[in-house]
Amino acid sequence: MSQKQSLLRSTTIVSAGTFISRILGFIRDSVMAYYFHKSLTDPFYAALRIPNALRQLLAEGALSAAFIPTFTQTMEKEGKQEADDLARSLFVILAFVVSVIVVLGIIFSPQLVRLITPGFSQSGEAKMKLTIHLTQIMFPYLLFVSLAALLMGSLHSLGHFTMPALSPVSLNVCIIAFVVCGGFFVPREKLIYLAGFGFMLGGLTQLLIQYPPLFKMGYYRHLPRLLFHPKIGLVGRLLLPATFGQAVTEVNIFVNLYFASRLIEGSVTYLYFAMRLIQFPLGMFGVALATVSFPTFSRLALLEDRKPLVETVKRSVKTNLFLMIPSALGLVVLGPQIIGLLFDRGQFHRDNSLMPTYYAMCCYLVGILAYSSLKLVLGIYYSFRNMVTPIIVGAVAIVCNIIFNYFLSQWFSYNGLALGSAFASIVNVGLLTLLATRYLGNGWLKGLPWFACKSLLASVVMALTSWLAVKAIPVLANRHLYNGVTVLVGLSVGVGVYLALSWFLMREDLQSVVQRLGKKFAASAK
Repeated sequence: MSQKQSLLRSTTIVSAGTFISRILGFIRDSVMAYYFHKSLTDPFYAALRIPNALRQLLAEGALSAAFIPTFTQTMEKEGKQEADDLARSLFVILAFVVSVIVVLGIIFSPQLVRLITPGFSQSGEAKMKLTIHLTQIMFPYLLFVSLAALLMGSLHSLGHFTMPALSPVSLNVCIIAFVVCGGFFVPREKLIYLAGFGFMLGGLTQLLIQYPPLFKMGYYRHLPRLLFHPKIGLVGRLLLPATFGQAVTEVNIFVNLYFASRLIEGSVTYLYFAMRLIQFPLGMFGVALATVSFPTFSRLALLEDRKPLVETVKRSVKTNLFLMIPSALGLVVLGPQIIGLLFDRGQFHRDNSLMPTYYAMCCYLVGILAYSSLKLVLGIYYSFRNMVTPIIVGAVAIVCNIIFNYFLSQWFSYNGLALGSAFASIVNVGLLTLLATRYLGNGWLKGLPWFACKSLLASVVMALTSWLAVKAIPVLANRHLYNGVTVLVGLSVGVGVYLALSWFLMREDLQSVVQRLGKKFAASAK
């Protein structure tokens, strides 16, 4: 199997697993929206942000960036045994360090929550206390998911993507089970605590299901022979700057949370549900593509000839543009119906949260290409072990986000926070893309703007056609049935029109994507 085929096959596996996880994630969010008033979901989603952001910062982001290139190089040059020794040593050290962080996080949760969400105290001390208690319940999740991220990085380096892609499924199942089962016995104001326990235990299941495939391949079977493997220092030297490089998104999340806590009740909830909708195409296409591309970038970066790397990067960027532009416009056209179908029932409906969520989603969509491209572009720098440039550019983006949020939130409330995040992400990815010429050459962007314009043209026609098709559907008495019919018709018409126009505007690229995706769906997952 060629490098091109392998990359798209792996992308398809990750996308399929992510699709299943996202569907369950929407079911989970639908359950939360049905059971809980926004006075309870605001504290829950604020508390969830803290360990989840630290997970992205310390585990899946920075750890993967530092570990995968080192593990891959060790395996290529020194063999399986040495790579396994490195991985097992890092596992023990990581378990100890993150355990300390978790204990400190639980102890200092009151101070941490009051620092990040000062506005909650204006709604009464009960809201602040609930946020603190939920944070303490969910903090151990960080330990479980950090160790799971290390195992996941090992599997990615070994070319195994199925189990890592499916692991988030267990998290969603745990939360759904705890809330639905507990709903029969526990009052709503107490049921929110069960959702927190479900989140925490979901992290444990994510760790446990990563281990069997690694054990089968002969990894992580014993305690390390050396607690401090010689290359632990190299991982550590890469980890620290990578943490700062990855901090842009996570710091911006806390900045948004800080401002949102000072706005009207429900702002945290609206922004959470809006971002969840954005994360569906991001996880399906953008993140999945970046996940499988990074190990490939790391291997190609070792070659003297940069042409294979440039071709792989351009192919990844084109695929990202081809999928994300129509996804964004499709969400704009069908957003109210999609939100209504997924969430508009129970407490969410009684709170009239549909249109506030839709407006926030549209503001986030301004930066969807930047969100989907960030991990992809960072992968280029991390493949060459350049952790400094992302730090510098990220610092600029953080300052921009604070400035944007301060002014835009005064003018557009929580929608201004979504716009500020989008603008800051555009600044971050734009600068990183321009500076990537150091590794890919001055001509690596050639052809990409023209490809983006063709994709945009096809997407605009698709959006207009979908909108007309939806308008032609008579309003039904049952709003859920109406939303389901309009989403089905709008998506069917939109996808058909987009593919037809793409066939005329960018036939060669479309043929390549369809052929590779077809082969991957036909092939069995590893």
